[in-house]
Amino acid sequence: MCPQLRHFVVFSSVSCGRGNAGQTNYGMSNSIMERICEARVRDGLPGLAIQWGAVGDVGLVADMQEDDVEVVIGGTLQQKISSCLEELNFFMKQPYPVVASMVVAEKHRGSGDSDNIVDCVSNIIGIRDLKTVSQHSTLAELGMDSMMAVEIKQSLEREFEVFLTAQEIRSLTFARLEELSAARQGNETTSEEQTTEATARVSGVPLEGLELLVRVIGDEVTAAQPVLRLPSATGAGEDVEDTTKAGPILFMIPGVEGMGSILEPLAKNLKYQVLCLQLGYSNVADTAQDMAQALLPHIQSRLAPHASFSLLGYSFGGMVAMELAMALEAEGREGHLYLVDSSPDFLQSVQERSIGNNEDQFEINLMCLMFNLLAPHEATPAAVSQLVEKIKPLKSWDERLEHFIRMLPKTDHSVQHLKAVGTASYIRLKAMSNYKWGHKTTIKSPTTLLRSTLMALKTEEDYGLSKYCDKNVEVHFVVGNHVTLLDNKHSATIINRQAVDNEATTFKNTIMAEDSK
Repeated sequence: MCPQLRHFVVFSSVSCGRGNAGQTNYGMSNSIMERICEARVRDGLPGLAIQWGAVGDVGLVADMQEDDVEVVIGGTLQQKISSCLEELNFFMKQPYPVVASMVVAEKHRGSGDSDNIVDCVSNIIGIRDLKTVSQHSTLAELGMDSMMAVEIKQSLEREFEVFLTAQEIRSLTFARLEELSAARQGNETTSEEQTTEATARVSGVPLEGLELLVRVIGDEVTAAQPVLRLPSATGAGEDVEDTTKAGPILFMIPGVEGMGSILEPLAKNLKYQVLCLQLGYSNVADTAQDMAQALLPHIQSRLAPHASFSLLGYSFGGMVAMELAMALEAEGREGHLYLVDSSPDFLQSVQERSIGNNEDQFEINLMCLMFNLLAPHEATPAAVSQLVEKIKPLKSWDERLEHFIRMLPKTDHSVQHLKAVGTASYIRLKAMSNYKWGHKTTIKSPTTLLRSTLMALKTEEDYGLSKYCDKNVEVHFVVGNHVTLLDNKHSATIINRQAVDNEATTFKNTIMAEDSK
């Protein structure tokens, strides 16, 4: 134990404190070293572990650095030895056993020498003319070595916020990079097929705009049910009141569609009893706050007094979930809030980017989108153009909706249902646009954000949620876009961790109760 020592200092790594793919053993050994220092301090002995980030003057990073070009490792830039010594002097005078020092890389896009993903990767590999190589050859086949792979991975993450695994990097082709670049740029497409598609959408509805916010039209049978049980990993039961056999309850709120069907791909992999609080198509409230108040009794009736809650809001449903969290916390409850590609700032930016402040264009865009959803085969460019020409001179939403429904081909939905769907979507999109945080306090419950990697819109890492939440928001990037991240099993894995923790706590309490008898 060396009790006579004045200082006991060990060097750990940011890879231990923050994690870094491919360095599990390294992180584990450093973690053990840190626990030793903590144990020494508890015993009244000196102990200090310093988690260093990348150090620029020596080691691996110095070998990687060429011509004074900054290399980003694990989200950190190189820290000079002189700076490390200054921090070391400070660390040795403070009481905490584990500390960290690093230079955090700036989080932004497109600030490098390359304007797009393809140019960035080709510059790293050293390919001057893409016409000289096959678009379908993998980067490994084109000469990418392990160091290039590291640089490509950190460049895509830092410059373009595209997050890929090591295996995905190895199997990348320039054809796939073109797709990623096109998805990131939204309407600024690079392929003839995408240009044709954008031209066909004469209504002006961008793929990243209203199509991102409204994806399905609910059926008339389930639309009337305020609470819908979704099949999950705990079972496919249909009884919404089965709160004892199917595990903990997760209340889910869908997007503008208002229907639980959009969340089925995510729900099927969750270790919860999943109850979807549908927004429905009748008696639609005008604000997210009023929608939350209408749903609140359905939660209260299914939770014991002072019981904790788990809420999940997807897209527009995230706004409603935030309001529900505030209402439940006001009752003295604690819980966990999951937001799936959702925040007020993010959604309002998407909406503003797609339709601006033009009310007429907003209504026309929404009807063109409904045309594509209800009659995809009939919604040809000519038919959409004709629709725009007919409804544009009309003065009110009701007039436009009546004309739109009359010109629709026969569908499986009744006229009354189509009117209700159109009006409900219109009201929710307006509620999204007009949403303002009206509370003097912030959300105290732990909040987890799952955000998609394929998003053309430039945003803060946490979608601006820090201004609404008391605690730091836990952010996870899930591969996919606003819709496909619901299919990604990684989304369910993140959410299931809380259910597993709850099960472990319950099991522990049960064992302790039995031992005390």
